[in-house]
Amino acid sequence: MSAPPITVTVLFFASSRSLALPSTLLSLPAPSSTASLLPVLLARFPKLRELVDAGGMVLSVDGEYATGDTPLRDGAEVAVIPPISGG
Repeated sequence: MSAPPITVTVLFFASSRSLALPSTLLSLPAPSSTASLLPVLLARFPKLRELVDAGGMVLSVDGEYATGDTPLRDGAEVAVIPPISGG
């Protein structure tokens, strides 16, 4: 028997918001990680590829910067943070 899916809230900040939405709920199979979330995000919001290709998009999970294998739990809040410029 497989685990039930998990639901995460994804928040988009700065330029990522203009490429997607302010926020969205996503259902993912359990277990999931930030690595398995990225293809789902890119399938739903293809324009986010611009940020990935720029090499500066960062994800955080529940307020902590995430790596590619950060596990996601049901109810987690994931933030999409684009590259920051300026000085």
